[in-house]
Amino acid sequence: MFRRKKTDNFQIKIRFVNKEEYFNVTLIPLLNGKNEVYKIIGLTHNLTDHILNEKNLKKLNSSLEKTIDALATLEEYRDPYTAGHQRRVCDLAKTIAKTCGLDEQQVHWLRSASLLHDIGKNHVPSAILTKPTRLTPAEYEIIREHVESGYQILKIIDFPGNVAEIVYQHHEFIDGSGYPRGLKENEICIEAKILTVADIVEAMASHRPYRASRGIDVALDQIRMWQGTKLDTKIVDTCIQVFNEGYQFIEYNKPLSQIVIEESLSRE
Repeated sequence: MFRRKKTDNFQIKIRFVNKEEYFNVTLIPLLNGKNEVYKIIGLTHNLTDHILNEKNLKKLNSSLEKTIDALATLEEYRDPYTAGHQRRVCDLAKTIAKTCGLDEQQVHWLRSASLLHDIGKNHVPSAILTKPTRLTPAEYEIIREHVESGYQILKIIDFPGNVAEIVYQHHEFIDGSGYPRGLKENEICIEAKILTVADIVEAMASHRPYRASRGIDVALDQIRMWQGTKLDTKIVDTCIQVFNEGYQFIEYNKPLSQIVIEESLSRE
């Protein structure tokens, strides 16, 4: 009876005239009764399709990332407040999501939704977006339409995740008092619940054309007031926790278009 010694596994790439193929190679040495290598059995498994699929998936994800970044730049040219807002909301939402224990895929698509959550404001007249005084009820109704508009824009893009639906839900409250569909508790996905909290905090803590910043303390007091009624209890607790641990909003000194170009180059 022959015995095995240590088995070695490795991958090799073979370049043919018109293509490359990848193989996993397993070498199994067999020993005789004198503990000598009697023969070596070699097993190969063609990994070409698997590896090429992984490469194509990376290219697809890279293309989607660039599409998302390109869409996210649109608002900057019409509303500089919104441009910085989307990036700050994105950073806070990701921080909350990671602290809450969301998996990498959920955080990834929450990032995309956060960058695009106000894309529907492209349908809102610039005069309303940059109005230096409070909006009239009629103007506010026009602003509210950006959620439906954003969803209609994003749903035609075949995102692997639920990006369009997160955007569609980011003004919903767990008591059903939000818009546009009046969804309640379990009808709202956790990513949208996180985006809602991050959106409220950033908006209140930042300057707007019609008012000065109310400050982070006031913003956190507001989400405490709505905790368990309009906003998810755990997510509010987590948001307050990250600020207590020293989280601060990032100040962006570069236009979003420049950041997009730099990030795209770094991914290549």
